[in-house]
Amino acid sequence: MCWTEVDHKTYLPCAGALPDSESGDTIAAAISTDLSLDQGPRPGMEDQVCLNRRAVALTFTEESKESLGNEVEHLLCQWHCKQTLNRQLHGDVLTPANRHLQAALWSRRTEAGCDESIQAALDSIPDGTTIKRKNKPWDPKRYIREEWQATKRRWGIIGVCKSKF
Repeated sequence: MCWTEVDHKTYLPCAGALPDSESGDTIAAAISTDLSLDQGPRPGMEDQVCLNRRAVALTFTEESKESLGNEVEHLLCQWHCKQTLNRQLHGDVLTPANRHLQAALWSRRTEAGCDESIQAALDSIPDGTTIKRKNKPWDPKRYIREEWQATKRRWGIIGVCKSKF
């Protein structure tokens, strides 16, 4: 999804794509075309799909970020994040962690508040908890640290509040 700046604080969605391949090249080409327009749209990818992450990486090299004034932000859609949390963190042991991360996702407006909810999610899972996923042990605490805590500025309200979107 690409956004076009209408005034200094208002952005409108201007493009979306459902590509037929999973390389990210099609989306990267579409974003590059939009960037070449005189109006200078500000792109923002919305869901955490590998295809979109690859398209952002292909399009926004360090030199292209510099030419845009480093105003490139790759934010994640809260609805898709909610769906992912519900898919990954369910059941008696993981539901409390899900609730804490949902609070961070939807309610926490400060980084300290977001950190507090993430820590509460980690604390709600007993130490040593592993779950079998695809016949392999899966560590939910590691998952939270790597996929949610490390990327909180991309999915939490704290990232959205500090961005122009």
